[in-house]
Amino acid sequence: MSNCFNMKSIFIDCNDQLAPIFARVRRDDDPPIVVNTAPFERRELPRVLDGYAICIDDHSYMPTDLVAQCKSRSRRARAAARGVRTAPC
Repeated sequence: MSNCFNMKSIFIDCNDQLAPIFARVRRDDDPPIVVNTAPFERRELPRVLDGYAICIDDHSYMPTDLVAQCKSRSRRARAAARGVRTAPC
């Protein structure tokens, strides 16, 4: 089994338009992903990401200074904050 299955993942900004599309493309063998549909303030980003190793971000603003405040940030999160796209595994 891939290490991805051991990493907590969150889709931080799944809105009403994306939710049915995301549900349709997910497969039974995909790693579990928490889908957050609740809007949040920009300054709440560290709280929203707390405890997650992987973040799927569609349209939220992820400035480096806020990502740097995340307790569980990983190398990929730091790269994403700099605009570098990375694969989770």
